[in-house]
Amino acid sequence: MAGEKTRVKLLIDKIQFTGSKITDKASVTAATWDDQPLTLRDDELILEEATPEEEEIFSHELDSALDYSITGGSVTATGSFVQATVEQLVSLLGGKADGSVFMKSAKKLMIDKAIRFTFKEGGWVVFTRAKGFTTLNLNVGRGGRAKYPFKFIALAADGSEYDLIWDTTGTATAPETTK
Repeated sequence: MAGEKTRVKLLIDKIQFTGSKITDKASVTAATWDDQPLTLRDDELILEEATPEEEEIFSHELDSALDYSITGGSVTATGSFVQATVEQLVSLLGGKADGSVFMKSAKKLMIDKAIRFTFKEGGWVVFTRAKGFTTLNLNVGRGGRAKYPFKFIALAADGSEYDLIWDTTGTATAPETTK
């Protein structure tokens, strides 16, 4: 319909990590996944592919390009965790726990695991191998909260040509049609 706008919202049900090797749908199903802290609703959780790098080849004699090529960009996930347990802080930020006390390591922890983002409406996205980090953001004061911003880049797992696997059930794709 003319003038009709479609808005699709993907709401996160949970984020999970696994150390298992993920290469296809069967390995996603077979893996044991560990729940991570909740995500902050005030922040967007963005899964976004970077614009490819473009290269045009020109000659001195012609104004138009002779050839054109691209190099793909990475898919990145950014967002913030909230309400982490002390044990989760250790696994996300590095450091040590002593009861309710968290001692943050002075060395930044690089996380290297597969990540699954499960949506409330159904479906999920898996980074078959993700490398990234989580940072500490203590907003101390009236109405303050502790949040843990993260950034992960999707990489292809060893032995796989895929960096992302998407179960589109209930998400932003058109329904299948039969002819």
